[in-house]
Amino acid sequence: MTVDTEDPLDFPKLPHEILLHVIALLDSKSLIAAMGVNRFFADEIERIIYRSISVSSTDGRHGKIRAALVKKHQRTAYVQKLEIIMDNPTTFTSELVLTTFVNVRSLSIIPSSKNRSTPALTSLTQCTFPHLTHFRSTWSLNDPSFRTFLKAHSSLKRLELGKSFSTFMLPTSFPQSLLPKLEELDGHWSNVVRLVKGRPVSRISIRSANMASYVPHHRLERILPIISDGSGSEHGVQRLAVHVKEIDPSVVSLIARELPNLTALELVDCSHMELEDTATLLNKVNGIAEAMRGFNALKEIRVSGVVLPSSAVSRDLAEVLGRFSSGLERFVMDRCTWVRRDDGWEPY
Repeated sequence: MTVDTEDPLDFPKLPHEILLHVIALLDSKSLIAAMGVNRFFADEIERIIYRSISVSSTDGRHGKIRAALVKKHQRTAYVQKLEIIMDNPTTFTSELVLTTFVNVRSLSIIPSSKNRSTPALTSLTQCTFPHLTHFRSTWSLNDPSFRTFLKAHSSLKRLELGKSFSTFMLPTSFPQSLLPKLEELDGHWSNVVRLVKGRPVSRISIRSANMASYVPHHRLERILPIISDGSGSEHGVQRLAVHVKEIDPSVVSLIARELPNLTALELVDCSHMELEDTATLLNKVNGIAEAMRGFNALKEIRVSGVVLPSSAVSRDLAEVLGRFSSGLERFVMDRCTWVRRDDGWEPY
């Protein structure tokens, strides 16, 4: 490292890559202060600040953010992650057309009021993001807009669709070649079926209508075979999360039968029932562990929606599951994570 003695600040001459890495570690206040060092710092910090922005109608900042982007349009090209949380997103996009964000990789458009009825976001039909890999929305998109959006974004790898599209349907004539080759899909079971059918997706989360209710067992019996059709290759589904009425051996057995090559499984219990006594719970887990024998490569299992009286109970459950599944390496339940080390389970 050399020091420029002519520089009154005696600032070390480091490679730009190292300087940028150090700058990126600063907190917001420090970043703003560092912008006054020189033109190089000002330009690079501005890129960092606008790399990820969240525009919400509830925090009062969306007006200032919009004004800053309008003042200098080049800033929109810095944005790689854009989140719009508004009941009426056109209040943001009317002055700043979404397509000006040409380098966006991740786009989230969700309503700010959970209980408000949300109209179709048809403005998506005019938008094309060449580098988009992740799209998340809990709006009800109508048929034409969403089909057009899929056609225009073959680069998509992650898709999170919150609501059930009551009118959404991919027609049988819709070319499979126009669907993006997804790696991760999260959404209502009907959307999963339509977008996964015959196509390998490595990570899938299956939910029901309001994202909190469960997927009925008879639905799972129909959905899982469709998912497994695209899982014959090495790129098939590896990680599955599913909301169920209650976690029991029959659910695990069904999943193991249709998707035996899963490496990670998450079960979300939507029963909202009070916790059973420990002995009854352990007995149920014994049945689940027996059903897990149907998996060939399961390394991780997560259980959500069940509150345990102590972390010691979750360790007991990990030991039960580990006895039936020698390949299991990680067990997560009620915010407790256990990893297998030397044939024993330790907190992570």
